[in-house]
Amino acid sequence: MERLPAARFGELGFTEGLTFRKNNKPYRISGGVYYTYSAPGSDAGQTTYVDDIINTRLAYEHFLDDKQGLALNLEVATLHTTTWRADGHSIHRGQRSGATVMGVEPGIHMRLSDSWVAGMGVLFTVAGQNAADAIYPNFAIQWYWNQGKKVIMR
Repeated sequence: MERLPAARFGELGFTEGLTFRKNNKPYRISGGVYYTYSAPGSDAGQTTYVDDIINTRLAYEHFLDDKQGLALNLEVATLHTTTWRADGHSIHRGQRSGATVMGVEPGIHMRLSDSWVAGMGVLFTVAGQNAADAIYPNFAIQWYWNQGKKVIMR
């Protein structure tokens, strides 16, 4: 699904990272490492500080049909909540001792039109520490401002 890590519900976060992609028809391998700074929040007039997030991903894709943009993928993703904050404040909300989750997501992607692309998959937790095991269904629709050009899935 190639998305950046999500912040907690209602939280503002700033994400920086490194991403790579290597195409070798009909395959593609891609991945990245991302750091999300969780901005301070507030609750009942009190400033709250939660941990920052480190996210990694590695995806292997097989394009079955270049003309339709149909592809299958298998992605391994990790999410680590830190025991520190980039701004140096102490964490006093959320998982203070850090957490690690590793998941595997099989998925399918398809170009719907010259501007629209859709993807869906299910992320299964395979390992973790200080975190709940879960299954996360994912669905994405993206629109590209292509100015008359076709979306290229590669």
